[in-house]
Amino acid sequence: MKELFSHSAEMDIFAVDIEGNFYNIELQISGSLSFARVENYSSTLNKYSLKPGEDYENSKDTWTIFITNQQYWKETGEPIFDDGPVCRIEYAQVYGNTPKKVMSQSHSHICLVNALYNGDDVLGDLMRDLNSTNPSKIKIPALRKVETWLKETKEGENIMTSVFNELLQEEVKKELEKKVEKVREETRAEMEKEMEDTRAQAQAEIQKEKEESKKQTIRSYFIEGGRDNAFIAKVMHTSIEYVQNIRNEMANTLLQV
Repeated sequence: MKELFSHSAEMDIFAVDIEGNFYNIELQISGSLSFARVENYSSTLNKYSLKPGEDYENSKDTWTIFITNQQYWKETGEPIFDDGPVCRIEYAQVYGNTPKKVMSQSHSHICLVNALYNGDDVLGDLMRDLNSTNPSKIKIPALRKVETWLKETKEGENIMTSVFNELLQEEVKKELEKKVEKVREETRAEMEKEMEDTRAQAQAEIQKEKEESKKQTIRSYFIEGGRDNAFIAKVMHTSIEYVQNIRNEMANTLLQV
């Protein structure tokens, strides 16, 4: 679901049943699982469950389902499936920062299913079927029929090839965008370093000119007959030792001449 002014959600499976309820099914196999991502997908689904101008009371149920082999939350490191192969998340009413009860009328549902579950029940059959690459070994009839059609018919093969090419192009596009962004970041960093170096060099030149101007003023003071080191040091906001060093340099120059 593309957004103009917010983060888009690219859903693996999006469906609406005959009663108007919305479903999003995600397969999260690689990478860590973030609750922030799960919550974002659920919120996106909720937003699209109401038509413009429709009353909130007409909200349909939304089901955000993540089938994942990840066992721990990215944010906390805590186990996801500590109470069976299905983790059910419901929104709760909160009073004084303490959850009091689950909202019984909530239309938003989040479920996480352990893709590694291998139990001897319907859910175990489904997880094994989803992981199977051989249609003849798929136990659920509807899934076996679809898998066989996709893999063993020309039309199904064409669809799979088309989908694979689209996914490949999308991955290539994402990888290209990452490389472009990396080059931009590196170029930006180099430009900032060059600017910083140029700024530092300019400041050094200015400081050098100021230093030379100060020395020349002190020299002029002595050339004009001045003799009071403490006086000229105070006027030029420097130390008597600094003034004496310049005076010594002038004397050494005269001796060399």
